[in-house]
Amino acid sequence: MPNLSPAKYRNKFVRVDGVHFHSKWEAEYWLALELAQQDGLIDRLRRQVRYDLVVNGQKVGRAVIDFAFMRIENNAARQFHLQDCKGYIRNGTPATALWKLKYAIIEATTGTKVEVITKPRRKDLADNTIQTFQSRLYSYLAHVPSDRITPS
Repeated sequence: MPNLSPAKYRNKFVRVDGVHFHSKWEAEYWLALELAQQDGLIDRLRRQVRYDLVVNGQKVGRAVIDFAFMRIENNAARQFHLQDCKGYIRNGTPATALWKLKYAIIEATTGTKVEVITKPRRKDLADNTIQTFQSRLYSYLAHVPSDRITPS
């Protein structure tokens, strides 16, 4: 069992099928991504992907991104995605500035932008007129079996 320190932002650590998540939101989103993978919308789903942060050839730190996957388009073309779940974003704090800097270094070194995924509001989920890729992923949240999520 991993050593889990107390939560900074009142999130509750949970488990899904024995796998630890830092928040219920992160676990729910993981289950939605699993459903999207089963339906063929995405492929090569991974979690807790580690990136060394390298500037001028020197490692300056490490970032852990919640999810990485390939988006499948037209049954052939693929696009790589990095997504990080944030339940609470407070601009101007040192923590927010730090993850923004880490994401900028990842984008500069890999060419892939880290997408920040926040929990959608109910009205956003009810709006069927938005047909973006992200809204399609959010639609899987309605089918997430909550009984698979247990307190850690």
